[in-house]
Amino acid sequence: MVVGLNTIVSRSVDPSHFMVINPGMIQAGQAPNVIPDSATVGISVRTRTAEDTDLAFRRIEELTNGICAAYGATVEYEWVDAYDIVYNDAALAAQALQSAKHVAGDDNAWEGEISSGSEDFSAFANEVPGCFIILGGGDAEQGYPFQNHHPSSTCARTAWPSAPPWRCS
Repeated sequence: MVVGLNTIVSRSVDPSHFMVINPGMIQAGQAPNVIPDSATVGISVRTRTAEDTDLAFRRIEELTNGICAAYGATVEYEWVDAYDIVYNDAALAAQALQSAKHVAGDDNAWEGEISSGSEDFSAFANEVPGCFIILGGGDAEQGYPFQNHHPSSTCARTAWPSAPPWRCS
C-alpha cells in the first residue's frame, strides 16, 4: 500500500502543481510472531490548492479501497484537518531578512528555498500578513545534518543569542 500511495503524485498530479503524500506512520501488531488483525497508517498530505487536496484524498481512498478489496480487507478513514502551507507576506519577508542581516551579519542571513512546510502559523498568516522565519542552528558541515522535523534534529547553542534581538528588531 505504501508503494501505491507514493505513486499518486507522479501519476495523478499535474507536474506544475505541488503535492506531498507521505505515509509516514504505520502501526500494527504487538509481537513479531503474531499476524495483527488491524493496522493504522498515518498519511500527511500537503498541497497548495483545495482542488489538489480533494484530488489527493480521493486518490488515497480509491487506491486503499482497491488494495484492501483485493485482499479481502476493509478500510476506515479518519481525516483530520491539517494546517495549510505557510505563505509569507513578501514585504514582511524582506523586512525580516534585512533585520536578520543587521543582527547576524550579511553572511549569516539569507532567503531560504521554497519549502512545503505546513505549520500552525499558517492559521494566523491566512488571516493577517505574516512571515515565518527560521533561526538556523548549524548545517551538516558544522555537525548538524538534520532539519527540524528529523528525530535527531538539534542545533548549535551558539545560534541562540541572536534570536531575541532579531525577532525584536
